[in-house]
Amino acid sequence: MNKTNLEREQLRQWLIKTRKKMKLTQKDLSLETGISINAIRNIEQGQRFGSKETWNKFYKVLGDPCQSVAKSGRKIVVKVEVHTGYVRSESKDYLEFYESDFEGMSEIEKENFINEQVFEYMLSRIEWHWEIEKAEG
Repeated sequence: MNKTNLEREQLRQWLIKTRKKMKLTQKDLSLETGISINAIRNIEQGQRFGSKETWNKFYKVLGDPCQSVAKSGRKIVVKVEVHTGYVRSESKDYLEFYESDFEGMSEIEKENFINEQVFEYMLSRIEWHWEIEKAEG
């Protein structure tokens, strides 16, 4: 992941984490920002990034990530390996969390949050293709 992609991934994770921490659904965030639910879903899944105007609307509702409380505590690094089944399709990356990311969470909530972030990241890295076949008969 180059630096630009890493920064985008960190913002995407911030968006998801902050929205959930504020107990907002994607629909709630859509109503607050005027951004469509589909656009929010695509941004959270890493399918698109969104314009500067879109992110400014997120910041207005969720706060500025640069003004957030500084990361503190032990750094937790999660190694992510994505295998799609194709030769040379393996992808390795790392997601970083800090203890302050889990403030107020139980161990189960912390584990679920990490699993959810890893799963969403993995889905964002896989390209999906499908076709609907007509049944003959």
